[in-house]
Amino acid sequence: MQNPSTNPPIVQAYQLATGFAMTRSLSVLIRLGIPDLLNEAAMAVPEIAARLGLDPTALFRFFRFLSKNGVVILEGDQCRLSPVGQFLRRDVPGSLAKGLELLSYEPWQRSWEHIEFSLRTGNSAFEEVYQMPAWTYFEKHPEYGKPFNEWMTTLSKMSADTFLRTYDFSSFSSICDVGGGHGFLLKSILSRYPMLQGILYDLPFVVSGHELEEFQDRATIAGEAFSKKFQRQTA
Repeated sequence: MQNPSTNPPIVQAYQLATGFAMTRSLSVLIRLGIPDLLNEAAMAVPEIAARLGLDPTALFRFFRFLSKNGVVILEGDQCRLSPVGQFLRRDVPGSLAKGLELLSYEPWQRSWEHIEFSLRTGNSAFEEVYQMPAWTYFEKHPEYGKPFNEWMTTLSKMSADTFLRTYDFSSFSSICDVGGGHGFLLKSILSRYPMLQGILYDLPFVVSGHELEEFQDRATIAGEAFSKKFQRQTA
């Protein structure tokens, strides 16, 4: 795949305009389990098609599209994951599989379809489409809320070590993670600083899946975040 920055501006513009196709393609690739099937080896396209009940000609064209965008490597009828494609596997550290699936789910797609509403009004496109805040919707629809919360935890796991190396919490006796999800970041901090007390503050349906069981004597779970609207105070 050619570096996009070296392509002519008109080609870069076209690539940006067709980004929706890549989002959908990556989501389908993950949902079919192809990255996990390929793992670190190459397989013949007809064999992949036979295993998954897919049309081999359509699958080859699909892989050709993905190869042009650096996701897979095609050599004849043999297909394998590129270094980029390895992060679409579910079993590797730093896997992006959950997050990329989310991007193709209906709430995300429909919200972006209504971005013009937000630009004209300054209001939430999500709330215009679904007539409720996103967090209320996720609570009512765990088929979206659960994978979203799991993806937030995955992001915390990816960044926690860097965060701990960057910031020193030794001068504090207590910290509160507001919007802390399942509490993985707070868990990492409490593990590093045994003198700290912690508070995990998020919505009730989110903190119900918290990961702080081993810190019951040092962590308080508060499922009240964002449940009330606070008025701005002026002097």
